[in-house]
Amino acid sequence: MQNKIYCTQCGREIKEGLLYCDRCGQSVKKSIEKQNPKTEKQQQIEALQQERKSRQEKRNQREKKRMINKEKHKKNVKILLFIVGILIIALVSAVISYIKTQPTIKEVDDVVLEDAENMATIPPSSQQTSTASTVNTDFKTIEANGIVCPYPETFTESANGIGEVLHLSDSVGGAVMVIAKDSPSGEAKDLMSEYAAHSGGNVTFSRAGDNWYAVTVTAGEQITHRKYVIKNGLALYYDFTYDTSSASLTEYEECITNLDENFNG
Repeated sequence: MQNKIYCTQCGREIKEGLLYCDRCGQSVKKSIEKQNPKTEKQQQIEALQQERKSRQEKRNQREKKRMINKEKHKKNVKILLFIVGILIIALVSAVISYIKTQPTIKEVDDVVLEDAENMATIPPSSQQTSTASTVNTDFKTIEANGIVCPYPETFTESANGIGEVLHLSDSVGGAVMVIAKDSPSGEAKDLMSEYAAHSGGNVTFSRAGDNWYAVTVTAGEQITHRKYVIKNGLALYYDFTYDTSSASLTEYEECITNLDENFNG
């Protein structure tokens, strides 16, 4: 026997087949829901269904976002490859252009021959001047312990420290050069190893002879080059210190090369 349904608004019995109360117009479905409330289990099922629906929507959103990012990545890769291609073409073009501008072997030989012919017309006295000593004329010299050490004449002299013969600095690039005396207690190679071990930096250059050694130590951004010369049981050395960020970096490297060549005891 079917249960009777009454309108929850006016109380009238709802006839079978009606969707709305024929007295007040209240929805029959609404009346049924109020008279037959959902069980706790039904509510849980609906909550789970809603949760699954929500998770599916989130997965769809994440997948959509992933696809968008994937398309962006593909686009960025294409742009990057295009730029690299342009750079490679530009580099190849520059190399080809450079090669084309270089003189051929015949052109070089012609220049050498032309210079040789001009040299033949130079008076003997002028030729002698052109082959003068290789000593850098921008250097001064100082003598101590019977050893002569060169130093740049453009550097400014300042007060000497303990044991120093000369203390110099360069206002342009910030380099400092110190010339000092020493009483060696071993062979040059052993003295170099001892100095390097206590320098607190990385040795980037080292050479040693019977009575001298030269070593370069880098500590952070500071570079220190030392040339040490021994003569008659006494020694004279210089320390040349500068920063890798110095505007005169190249000039200092060339200066040290010239100093070492002309400081040999």
